Amino acid sequence: MEKHRIPHFQLENGINSKISLEYIKNLKPELLISIAGNQIFKKELLSIPSKGTINLHTALLPKYRGLMPTFWVLKNNEKETGVSVFFVDEGIDSGPIVVQRRVALNGQSQRELIIQTKQIGMKCIIEAIEKIRDNQADLIENCEEDKSYYSFPTKKDVKEFKRLGKSFINENSNFRH
Repeated sequence: MEKHRIPHFQLENGINSKISLEYIKNLKPELLISIAGNQIFKKELLSIPSKGTINLHTALLPKYRGLMPTFWVLKNNEKETGVSVFFVDEGIDSGPIVVQRRVALNGQSQRELIIQTKQIGMKCIIEAIEKIRDNQADLIENCEEDKSYYSFPTKKDVKEFKRLGKSFINENSNFRH
């Protein structure tokens, strides 16, 4: 990030706190990028960057909105998943999609799938930034009627995941990152 003069900072307070908002406003950002955010961005924060805020989500939105999509696509025996980079709005993973890529599921553990989708996601973030910079973003609708939402798995969900033969870490996998 230093090579490209992209500021990186870690906030001590919540993203929507007055201190954080003032700090971000003083940076005068054109675009905010969220990669591992776990807070809902409120209107005041979203109004700061002139070109918006984008987020990386490791699933094919509008399906698998919410937490831990890699767990849920594996548990639900999906044949594919993906990566979505989208404009953040006040909802949960509900803004219009800038870039989306499909990823085949073929026996990856959850850890392997996280690594794979994050690597693809970083390339998608760069592509999204370039499209936004060049005013070339042909947005994909993040359709409400097609959405699904998942929260943190329960103990019962984890037991079912394991019963299905899924793994969190696969020591003997042929998948390489």
